[in-house]
Amino acid sequence: MIVSSCSSTKLSPVNILPGKWEGVSKKGKIVVLEFKTNQEVVLIHGQLKLKSTKGKRKVMYELDQSVSPNRIKLIIHQYNSLSTKPKTLGMIYKVLAPDTILIAIGNIAEEYPKSFEKVSPKDKTILVKQVGTQ
Repeated sequence: MIVSSCSSTKLSPVNILPGKWEGVSKKGKIVVLEFKTNQEVVLIHGQLKLKSTKGKRKVMYELDQSVSPNRIKLIIHQYNSLSTKPKTLGMIYKVLAPDTILIAIGNIAEEYPKSFEKVSPKDKTILVKQVGTQ
């Protein structure tokens, strides 16, 4: 008698996020999000560039897929600042296709946008995953 056990792996958005995503906001700003497998992230939004720099800043991300819409929290640790409390930037995202996501970025004062419907169209951006990034 042969006994076999099979386990299925459900693909979720967490499986597709690592890599480099690019798009252009409705305001004409280039938006780049590069999710690294070590939980670090690089965010470029127009002139703003947030990335980890040795000894000065660490920029990490956390995903929350238990809520709808799904959330991404950027956590910014400034090592040369008087404040030791990290700043956070909340985003919501929706997977449109395996290589396409829709994001809405909140601001430092607002934890997360509530829903895509309540976000102005100019504050939503479609990002496409760049080929060969992981």
